[in-house]
Amino acid sequence: MPDQHALRNAGNGTLQFARPSRSSLQTPQNRALPTAIHDAHHRVYRTLRDFLFGYWHFFLYTDKYGSTLTPDSVHHKLGVMEDFMSNKHLPRLFAQALNEKRVELFDEFIHPAYDNHNPHVQPGPAGVKAFFRHYLDAFPDTKVVMEEVIEEGDRISARFTYNGTFTNPFMGYRPNSAQVQLRSIDIWRVKDGKFAEHWDELNLLEVFQQLGAATVRKADGQ
Repeated sequence: MPDQHALRNAGNGTLQFARPSRSSLQTPQNRALPTAIHDAHHRVYRTLRDFLFGYWHFFLYTDKYGSTLTPDSVHHKLGVMEDFMSNKHLPRLFAQALNEKRVELFDEFIHPAYDNHNPHVQPGPAGVKAFFRHYLDAFPDTKVVMEEVIEEGDRISARFTYNGTFTNPFMGYRPNSAQVQLRSIDIWRVKDGKFAEHWDELNLLEVFQQLGAATVRKADGQ
């Protein structure tokens, strides 16, 4: 049988593709193609439906971090699903570990080769865990809120607010029972699903003022 798509001479010195005959388009295999596409579409739909409505309890009740997230809307479910399909869940786990005072959970999202560019924190996973143990001891009622998270490539950026009472010594400063608010903008590089490198910007002047470790002198005439 000749190739239905073979080149033929058009009679004017050019070559054209031969048009397939009508009978060749009406094979049982071709007639079944629309049905196969339709069935595949519905399989995908059922998979997403089952995830959102049938199997959501799996994420609710087996989360090792004891998440308090609730499926209050389809939009919420889609947002959380998007987080777990990307790396946006990592900053949320960071905040949750601090709120639950479970620094040991850092091993779940901190890469073994963690490179921290904050000069006040010792290097590696051990350094960041030691710092936050000290922080949580100084501010035992710490509440961390993740305000915003942005992902671009292998970078995650998030804004956090930390509120707590200065109850025990911190970095050599004596407690004064002050309400202290720390604000941070953190940028992480993600590798193998974990934080591998870190940069941050903090409102340190305000924090040291709240600790009683710094004062700001007003300009003359003010």
